[in-house]
Order: sequence, then C-alpha cells, then structure tokens
Amino acid sequence: MLEFRRNGRNMSSQQFFDGIKKDMLAKAEGEVERRLRTLCDPETGQPIKVTKQVRNGKATWNVEGSPRAIAEAKKIMSAS
Repeated sequence: MLEFRRNGRNMSSQQFFDGIKKDMLAKAEGEVERRLRTLCDPETGQPIKVTKQVRNGKATWNVEGSPRAIAEAKKIMSAS
C-alpha cells in the first residue's frame, strides 16, 4: 500500500497531486509576474504598470504602456 505524505502530513493521493499542481501553478504565475514587472517601455524607458487580478482561481495580468510595451508583454505571456 502506498502512503502519500506532504510536509509531514498523511493525505490521499488526490490531495497529494492537487498540492503538487497548486505549487506548480503558483511557481509559474510567480515567474510570469517577475518577467512582466522587469519589463520597461521601449519608447520611454520607464517601467510598465502591471496589475494582477485573481478571480475564481484564475490570474489575469493587466499591462499599461505604449503599444510596443504591450507587444513585449504579449511575447512574455506567449513564451510562458
């Protein structure tokens, strides 16, 4: 019989794999956010404004800047 443990706690296989999935998604979201926040507007050289909104467990990032800055942000999002 297999025993599933995570952070020292016994749990069902469903809870175990749900936890791994949640951790992977959080790490991916963090990386996307990090990349967006380091982006500067190519026209002004200023950092772009990035806001994150979470609804129903889904994250959405809003980016404000010039059309070129938004195009750069779209490249980051498509590469993720």
